[in-house]
Amino acid sequence: MSSVVSQQTAGTPPHPARTGTRTPWSTTWFPATCGPLPGSIYAGHRFLDVLVHGWDIAVATGQDHTIDPLLMQACRQVIEPQLEAFRSTGALGPEVAVPADASAQTQFLALLGRTG
Repeated sequence: MSSVVSQQTAGTPPHPARTGTRTPWSTTWFPATCGPLPGSIYAGHRFLDVLVHGWDIAVATGQDHTIDPLLMQACRQVIEPQLEAFRSTGALGPEVAVPADASAQTQFLALLGRTG
């Protein structure tokens, strides 16, 4: 197993917990499905996951699934520069067509390949 981990993290700076040093979270590297990511990007991915899957759960359980507009805008800033990378890995589906006058939330969800 250690050889697999070594191969996956080759060229990645060591995690501060292993070196006894303190490094800002934004420049610390974190393991991710797509490979190691700096904290500044990894945190954005976690934010996207929590926001969107929280919406999924709210819809599936019949709860209010309105997304806070400020959180939605912040999430757009995270995902828009990375849309094609997310789609190429299968993390997001293709954009869903919605009417031009659809709500901001409907447009946001469509961007992520969701309807609602």
